[in-house]
Amino acid sequence: MSLINAIHEEDYKKVLELISAGANLDTKDKGGRTALMYASLYEHSKIGLALISAGANLDIQDKSGRTALIWASLYGYSKIGLALISAGANLDFQDKDGRTALVYASLYGHSKIGLALISACANLDTKDKSGNTALIWASCKGYSKIGLALVSAGANLNIQDKYGNTALIFASCKGHSKIGLALIAAGANLDTKDKDGNTALTVASYKEHSKISKAIENWKQTPRSLKFSIHIYISKNNIDTSKTPFLLSDRNNIEKEIKCHL
Repeated sequence: MSLINAIHEEDYKKVLELISAGANLDTKDKGGRTALMYASLYEHSKIGLALISAGANLDIQDKSGRTALIWASLYGYSKIGLALISAGANLDFQDKDGRTALVYASLYGHSKIGLALISACANLDTKDKSGNTALIWASCKGYSKIGLALVSAGANLNIQDKYGNTALIFASCKGHSKIGLALIAAGANLDTKDKDGNTALTVASYKEHSKISKAIENWKQTPRSLKFSIHIYISKNNIDTSKTPFLLSDRNNIEKEIKCHL
């Protein structure tokens, strides 16, 4: 029995026997997949950990360009994914769609593995073939936990996809206010237009997402000096920018609210 077949059958004992007997850990099947990839793909964590410990190559790419880590991130299998990250797997390989492990984690809202990738210094701004980054996908889908982590980690807020959409335009269009407010407070460009000439405020108003549209309008009216003070306040106090009260206030209360905390 081959190592890959033993994994298909979830025969952990046989896998260990084959490893001990010196089986090639990195043999590929017709799709270019290795035993470690299948362990990641099927969430056979115990087998995957054994293969990692035995020295399996972590960074082989199959015919789709995916590695074991990309497969684990795509499906959100955090136990084996975190083991691969800890073992030194390449964080930034792209598959044929241009997607990295972090892009997949953000696309499907797998926050545990996504946060681990961010902490391990994965590239935050890699674009897939549609021009979407991890932050754009998180903003589009409304996955606030990973989206806010990307904002806090310094992801580029103003990258546009091939249609001109930014993370803020998507959040505004979909009504994902938690991410939207965080993007506004973090300094996302409010005036960027998509290919149809729409800004974040345009789409938020059209879709009647008043929480975001009001925040954009208030932020536009806020003096630059006060914005600077706000950013200092957020940075010093580790504030969740999606919950900052001044973004939802009327113009007259913005300065009062921030000054009482400075």
